[in-house]
Amino acid sequence: MDRKTQLANVAFGGDWAEQIEPREAVASALHTLQRGGAAATDRDPRSPAVLVAVDFLCGRIARGHLMAQSWRAAADLADQGQRQKALEAVLRTISCGLGAAKQDRR
Repeated sequence: MDRKTQLANVAFGGDWAEQIEPREAVASALHTLQRGGAAATDRDPRSPAVLVAVDFLCGRIARGHLMAQSWRAAADLADQGQRQKALEAVLRTISCGLGAAKQDRR
């Protein structure tokens, strides 16, 4: 049974059940960016999966297109250390835009 079907079968109903799937999608995309940024010294942080996650998350944020441009610009940096630090900074900005910054500090 897929996740959507499981959530549809929740007996309690209410708005909270409908919010689970979007929250999980955001968390998954943030995790993809975290992995992409952390591995930026060894791997290209412009993989299709990472760019899809960037576009998905930035599409949910006011002025998100600027954050997506920032991710791509940071990913283009030649120096691996600078690239990783710049990507981490952009990820913090995206997290703040999503309201997820408090969750990242735990």
